[in-house]
Amino acid sequence: MNANAKTDRLATSPFPRFMFGGLATFILLAPAMPQVFGYGNPIFRPWKMYSIVGMGLLRGEFTINRNGSDEVLTPSEFLNLLRYKLAMRLTQPYLVFGENDLRARIEEYCARNRVDASISFKGEVALVRGWKALSLAMRCKE
Repeated sequence: MNANAKTDRLATSPFPRFMFGGLATFILLAPAMPQVFGYGNPIFRPWKMYSIVGMGLLRGEFTINRNGSDEVLTPSEFLNLLRYKLAMRLTQPYLVFGENDLRARIEEYCARNRVDASISFKGEVALVRGWKALSLAMRCKE
């Protein structure tokens, strides 16, 4: 038996095609099992590729009260994220996970802009389990 006969036999055998088809089907459909049938185990895991994308982002508005006049800013304006590309690659200094982080961002804003104003935030923060209501009011002093 020569080498060409062996490769010809493998090329015409249905076994490699069935193995490839079975593996491809498993890779594509196995993550859907927990979502479709409501159970999971180490073999059938749910999709979690992008489970933390967007975590720590704010949705709401900041109100800055200076000398009786209110100025309303979006979170991106308040954090000075006016370019979309920068906002897509948010790093730890821009993320907010709770009231302490929000307080730190407001203190940074006060130090950066040196304003004597009352600043409040009313909105939500994105966490792993969804949006959580968050509000805070602080006073900046020059």
